[in-house]
Amino acid sequence: MGILRKVKTKTLNIFRIFIVGLIIAVIATLIFYGIKSTSKKIKRVLLISLDTCRADYLSCYGFKKNTTPNIDAIAKQGVLFKNVTSPVPLTRPAHASMLTGTIPPYHGIHDNARYILADSAVSLAELLKAKGLKTAGIVSSFVLDSQFGMAQGFDYYNDKFEKEIKTVLYAERRGDEATRFACQWLDENNKKPFFLFLHYYDPHLKYNPPEPFKSEYADDLYAGEIAYTDYCVGQVIDKLKTLGIYDSTLIIITSDHGESLGEHGESNHGFFIYDCTVKVPLVIKMPNGPSGIKVDNAVGLIDIMPTVLQAMDMEIPPQVQGKSLLKFLEGKKSEDKRAFYCESLVPTQYELNPLLGLVNKRFKYIQTSTPELYDLENDPCEITNIIDKHTNRARIMQDDLKKILETYHRDDMKSETMLDPESKARLEALGYVADSKLDDSFEFDQTKPDAKEYIQIHRLYSRANTLLITKKYSQLKIVCDMILKINSDFPPAYRLLGKAAYETNQYNRAIRYYYKYIDLVDDDYMAYNDLGAVLSLQDEFDEALEVLNRALKLKEDVSEIHINLAVVFENTQEPEKAIAHYRRAIELNPNKGDLYYNLGVLLQLKGQLTQAVTNYQKAIAIDPNNIDANYNIATVYYAQNKILLTIRQYKKVLQMDPEHGLAMRNLQQLRKRMEEIRQNQGN
Repeated sequence: MGILRKVKTKTLNIFRIFIVGLIIAVIATLIFYGIKSTSKKIKRVLLISLDTCRADYLSCYGFKKNTTPNIDAIAKQGVLFKNVTSPVPLTRPAHASMLTGTIPPYHGIHDNARYILADSAVSLAELLKAKGLKTAGIVSSFVLDSQFGMAQGFDYYNDKFEKEIKTVLYAERRGDEATRFACQWLDENNKKPFFLFLHYYDPHLKYNPPEPFKSEYADDLYAGEIAYTDYCVGQVIDKLKTLGIYDSTLIIITSDHGESLGEHGESNHGFFIYDCTVKVPLVIKMPNGPSGIKVDNAVGLIDIMPTVLQAMDMEIPPQVQGKSLLKFLEGKKSEDKRAFYCESLVPTQYELNPLLGLVNKRFKYIQTSTPELYDLENDPCEITNIIDKHTNRARIMQDDLKKILETYHRDDMKSETMLDPESKARLEALGYVADSKLDDSFEFDQTKPDAKEYIQIHRLYSRANTLLITKKYSQLKIVCDMILKINSDFPPAYRLLGKAAYETNQYNRAIRYYYKYIDLVDDDYMAYNDLGAVLSLQDEFDEALEVLNRALKLKEDVSEIHINLAVVFENTQEPEKAIAHYRRAIELNPNKGDLYYNLGVLLQLKGQLTQAVTNYQKAIAIDPNNIDANYNIATVYYAQNKILLTIRQYKKVLQMDPEHGLAMRNLQQLRKRMEEIRQNQGN
């Protein structure tokens, strides 16, 4: 009996072990497949970017006022990342990193002006579109216009906002307009899986939130802009809930960069890489994911793309430098000790060294003429440079920074564009120096002045550009004089003074300023172009031709240079040369109607009437209100003895302008002539 009981006990233990093992296996399987099936539960992805939003101004990050109740609610239902680094404090390059998972030395965009995202870049939108998701991008600043390559992979990309808001040169839109388009798109596309990238620009200068935020935050309008943007975000979240798709949507809320509110002498962003401009918020809500978690680990904007891809059970491309944060979204912890690259090449426009940084959870190293090291835990405002006390740590971080550049810097990904005057003006209306010329070689010369020594000039120069755009020329001269008092050989000040003199018809003064500028900078083709244009206005055609040919030698493929050369040759009675330059200008800028019109005039004067009409018609196709082109077509028809067509064309001109004297007179003469012909035929 004892033996039987013993056997029975042993059998029971084996059975218990089997059951326990089975339960563990089932649980493990459920956990495994629960994690693996996350992608099946995610049918939609919403990525919201709040431009120019520093993390410490969100109430969920500890701001003193309740600025972001809607984002706070998402954070309570998801994961908040406390230490997030943007690779660059500028809109276009930061968003390029966000959407490609790569740093600027790799994707090749370093500012908001001449750099564009190369076709060879692989964006998150492209990959999600290939998976079958409908993709949409709604942006609120011209900086992210599709002409700069940012629309890659999007089925729908809303970057045109001329009609929505009358901002300067239509360079941005308000948050309520972006929200309206987003909600409209969601209404029309919520039945199928989608990826929606929604960009708000309101926290950017100038700070002017609508009521009631303007009154509520009268003492801190920047906070008011963030509160207003949060209100807009809340409307989009409410739309998801109304449509019944909130729970199945992966929601990511972040920013491209922060804003310096006077710290370190910087009044906005772009120049320095201190945390006020490169530390950004990141809140992610995962369908069926954990809630109320805060992550201390260092992460970066480049982690967003791989996170979305892994959450969708998609392969992460090998070139991606970011890492997936999915483990945090599943409630797990990580001991990863990562460091993130950041840069500002803006100082190089002043012939200074670039600012290159490496940031981990505790320390930040900045490579410049006078290198810096900060203990972010004990000195979050980055006041005390501790590099002399931690030379070994600084050396290690410097070596790591060097390895990053050696590994990821690729000139073959770099793609640049030539900005037309309107695009330049729209960027400058947003506060960016569109004429800036950066050095992206990443070379260092320790004998150059430190960038910190130039912050006053940078601040004044940015102010001067704003004054130029707003046509406050007398104030601009005062600011430029202040710059030249600090540094009498600061070339951009002379260029701004030249532009201001030109705009106020002080052509001789403009010529003097431009010559002073090119004495200091002899390889700026646009400066030679502008000088040539002013000389032409003064009828100094020989000198203008010499200067413009210098511009052409430096850069042949610039439409404006060929236009100015054509004008010179028109005035020197050399129509064949003028025609050749207009044709080349059209090749370079085929969407400028005035070029076709001017070419048409020259062809008409040479008797090439059919070609003249063709060019007038192209001008009209671009600008249907070009009344001069319509009038000239009538004169061509008359020269070709096409009387009925001539009459019809003059009537069209008079429909456009009933007071057009020449068309009215010519039409009356034609009718009189037709009547005389009828009378003669009757006799």
